[in-house]
Order: sequence, then structure tokens, then C-alpha cells
Amino acid sequence: MKTSIVTSVETAAFRAACEHRQALSVEVGGLDWNERFPGWLQRYESYYRTAFANQSAALLICERGEGFVASCIASIQDEFRRAVSGKGIGYVNGMYVKPAFRKQHVGTALVAAAKEWLHERGCSIVRLHPSCGANAFYRRLGFVPIEELEYHASS
Repeated sequence: MKTSIVTSVETAAFRAACEHRQALSVEVGGLDWNERFPGWLQRYESYYRTAFANQSAALLICERGEGFVASCIASIQDEFRRAVSGKGIGYVNGMYVKPAFRKQHVGTALVAAAKEWLHERGCSIVRLHPSCGANAFYRRLGFVPIEELEYHASS
């Protein structure tokens, strides 16, 4: 298995990850992003084009002989904390492993690579929002639940 880091949206690997991101949203939540969030792909690419240029995010992919099998995004999210304390918070987003490759340590390798990438950039805390049924997997990797509150402004 080969794990690599992609830092450009102008690659086949980034395109493949976008396709698999869409597959994940359908699989996990029955949500078709193309219908629910028209134009999402352009905004996604725009965001990551800037984040890759600023080196505040990276796409991590796992490939086997068959090609692309998994991906996730590592991103630095808490610039204020990092600027003030020197310790940032990173996030692992969009984790997706093709069903045929689950329970083969692909996700474990991908999360380890994401944590390493974030740690190298000053993140001492790594967070994620697990999909349904993934809590036990992430707990085995050392993640612990935290309390967070969220506010939704009315449109």
C-alpha cells in the first residue's frame, strides 16, 4: 500500500478523491451533494486550491495495485490558537475507504499519516467528526470524545 500527499487540485488523485467524497456522502447519509449543494465541487476545489497554496491542508490518499482505495483531508483549522500558544488544532476530514478495503488497516495508515502531517505543522490536537459507526475505530486510534457546541444562524 502506498500513502501519498497531494497538494494540488490539478491532479487525477484530487479528482478521484472528489468522486469518492460524493460516494461517501451517498453511502453514509444517502445525500447526493450535487442535488443538495449545487456547485459544491467548484467551492470544494476553490477552498482546497487556497488551502494547498497556504500549506494549511493536504489530501492524503492510499493506493494499492488496483489504484485509489482511500482518502482523507488533513487541515489546520485553529490559526488563533496556533498563533498565540504555538499549538494548533488540526482536523481530519472526508475520510473514505472503499468498502472492499475496510478492516485491512488502510484507514489506520491514513489517519496516522494525517496526524503526522498535522503534527509536523505544529498541531498538538487533532479532531474529527466521525461518521455513524466509526467511533470505536477512532477510539482505538487514540481519539476521545469532547464537548462542542454549535450555533446555526437563520438564513
